[in-house]
Parts: sequence; C-alpha cells; structure tokens
Amino acid sequence: MGDELKELSIIEFENYCKKYNVFARITPEQKFNIVKCLNKAGHVVGFLGDGINDAPALRLADVGISVDGASDIAKEAADVILLHKSYLW
Repeated sequence: MGDELKELSIIEFENYCKKYNVFARITPEQKFNIVKCLNKAGHVVGFLGDGINDAPALRLADVGISVDGASDIAKEAADVILLHKSYLW
C-alpha cells in the first residue's frame, strides 16, 4: 500500500486516510502524514511505534504509545510506554 500512497495527490491521500483503517508497508513520512491527515479531519489519533523512524508520528499523535523495548527516541516521543508484554496479567 505504501507504493500506492506515494503516487497520490494531497487530496487523494486525504481521501485514502478517511476511507481505509489499515495501512501496511509505509514509510516514516507516510506514517506522519497519515496521523496529520486524521488530526486535520478531527479524529483523536493514537499511534503505536517502537523505532526511531516512528518518533515524528508518535509526537504528532494525540496519544503516542511505545513499548519498554523501543528505541530511546521512540520512548521519549511517546506519551505512554507499555512496560508489560501482555496486559492480561
């Protein structure tokens, strides 16, 4: 899907963001732009990421979520850090 997004105009990209719920194989810039687009449309956005390249989208999201084993940058950018591998103790 990332390759499809690369070819879209801004208007088409915004329409994709409104239409689809799952995005796969996307670039860090596309992650950021999807969060930005959803924010612009009035959505409350949560984003889960663990890598350095996720930091911009984590920071932009209303709630950035990362995990204990994530990169330091991702953890710094996140609002919430999950410490347990499962929340079903």
